Amino acid sequence: IILAVALIGLVVYFAIVRPAVNKVTSYVPELLEGEELYNNNIILIEKFRTRAEVSSIEIKNGNEHYKLIAKDPGSAGTMFYIEGSEDITLNAQNLASVVTHSLLLVTNSPKLGTQDRVNERATDADLASYGLDEGSSPAFFEVKFTDGTSYKIIIGSKQPTGDGYYAMAEGRRNKVTDEDGVTTEYHVIYSLTTYVAADFMTQGSEALISTVVLPYFAKSIYQPSDFLIERTSDGEYKTVVRLHTLKAEEQTTAGRTYALDVPKGYVVEESTFSSYVLGSLEYLNAKKIFAYGEKVHDASVYEKYGLDLDTERLKAGNEKCLTRVTFTLANARIDGF
Repeated sequence: IILAVALIGLVVYFAIVRPAVNKVTSYVPELLEGEELYNNNIILIEKFRTRAEVSSIEIKNGNEHYKLIAKDPGSAGTMFYIEGSEDITLNAQNLASVVTHSLLLVTNSPKLGTQDRVNERATDADLASYGLDEGSSPAFFEVKFTDGTSYKIIIGSKQPTGDGYYAMAEGRRNKVTDEDGVTTEYHVIYSLTTYVAADFMTQGSEALISTVVLPYFAKSIYQPSDFLIERTSDGEYKTVVRLHTLKAEEQTTAGRTYALDVPKGYVVEESTFSSYVLGSLEYLNAKKIFAYGEKVHDASVYEKYGLDLDTERLKAGNEKCLTRVTFTLANARIDGF
């Protein structure tokens, strides 16, 4: 009896179960016009293009609206700048993420052959439920290419499952003809994966700015001719630390390079100052960028962070930051950070 049951089980497995499993795992979705397959069974909302083909990427979300412009379109290593902030250096890694995600539009489909898209027959009235109607003011990004073509991806609400955002390609319609020969055009709603959509939904352009505060000085930063730390007190700068480099004839003690002017009564510990202060200034890297460009001169921005970045006061040298660090090198003077 056991052998008979086992034999029947094998017959059922090979005749019914295994073919059904193979059919699901090898499922290839049918594509709508403009789509492309990725890794055989995943839908890309738009056909993949390379970075070299991009001329600009315009991004709009709930916080801001900005555009990335290609500096040298057509080259494999095309770099970009933020329109209106051409002189600001971007973080290459974060920029690459945005560019790649604007080109590799990976969806969360298919669901084992049962659902290729969220909704292939969405009406105008349906868009609000996905946060894709005009009243919801959805986010979007538009990619333009060197050949004059472009596409615009509109991003709506985050899905309840948390693994994607509702999205659609502007202008794309699914044309369906019924049995009476009547053709109706529907919107096509996709589930854009979270790791792609997050670059455009939750990340601001400040995340694209390089966190390098000062240029890399290497060993040239050692032995600055003047080093000064000041802090504001009662609206005026007060000197906290000041030291200068001794001239050769003044170096009475072997290895003593600096003299401490403020505070008095102390001797500079050379190795500590070089390792922990000058060593840190060789490559000064910020932890995070909060604001950049002309917008930081708005009082509501700089006062929020205890900074005085008024352009005229900076030029005059009478700004009122909480702390000011100044040091002088042989070929450069670094002020007021």
